[in-house]
Amino acid sequence: MSRIVPMILSFAVGAVAAAGISYYVMHGAANNTTASVRADSSSRPDQTGDAVKKSEGDLKDKLAKAEARVRELEEAATKPDEPAKTPEDNDKKPNAKKPSLDEIRAAIQKNAGASAQIQAITELMYADLFKDLDLSPENKAALRQLLLDEYKEEMALSQYAMSKGDVPWNQVAKWRDEERAALDQQVQALLDKEKYKTWHDYADAIDDRSVEASLRNQIRAFSSGLTDANFEAVMQVAMDEFRAEQEALDRSNTPFTVAENLNYQIRAMDGMRDRLRQSLPADQFAEIENWLNMGTNLFKQQLAALQKKA
Repeated sequence: MSRIVPMILSFAVGAVAAAGISYYVMHGAANNTTASVRADSSSRPDQTGDAVKKSEGDLKDKLAKAEARVRELEEAATKPDEPAKTPEDNDKKPNAKKPSLDEIRAAIQKNAGASAQIQAITELMYADLFKDLDLSPENKAALRQLLLDEYKEEMALSQYAMSKGDVPWNQVAKWRDEERAALDQQVQALLDKEKYKTWHDYADAIDDRSVEASLRNQIRAFSSGLTDANFEAVMQVAMDEFRAEQEALDRSNTPFTVAENLNYQIRAMDGMRDRLRQSLPADQFAEIENWLNMGTNLFKQQLAALQKKA
């Protein structure tokens, strides 16, 4: 799978992973908010009627704020020396020169806040791995730097593709795979054979692990009435559908855009809906349908906003 997206419910995890990978300078702030939302929902007693509607409204507000924060971070990461631009500013300069890849790289490197965010994200992503590897301080510092550099490069490539608007998804996937292959070679040179295998196995599953964690948090928060067995069944279907859609994108000539990032998640959720309607009892399907409807409706609203700006 690709680190390049999933927004997985952009309203919860954040902006286009877009670039980063967008997705990621952002993942940290959004994850913190998602975690607090989950804690809020799990600590409350069962609610019905108006109380449920109010609870869901509160959750939506928190998740919307998380996404807004993500977008602020993404703006800062790519344009550190400029004030944030409004849609009105963009309308005034429809033919403004798009940044080159080197300019995007330089902007990310210069932005201390973005670097700190990326470092925090990589620490979270690889925390368990660092524990398992038990590296010397020198090797741990060297591995952290390799991860930071590779992350920044993936982010720059993704943001560059987004800004161009016509780069095919399979090209971005190719860039990603090349960057990860280069990182793997560097790590292999740094670690002994046993530690390298531990690294390789962990890194190979990092995208699935991130997607699963995001889905698991969201589905628990919005479909709390699922039984434990049905929750796990839903998670399996969710992973199947999101993985299949993203892998299909990675092979496609579809332009790497925010709109397609939204569309692929709508397709994944539609696939989930079709399968789960057949396999779950009606009351249990109603639980997950709440999350599916909320997600697809929000994605469609975002698509409409994008079309309006175009």
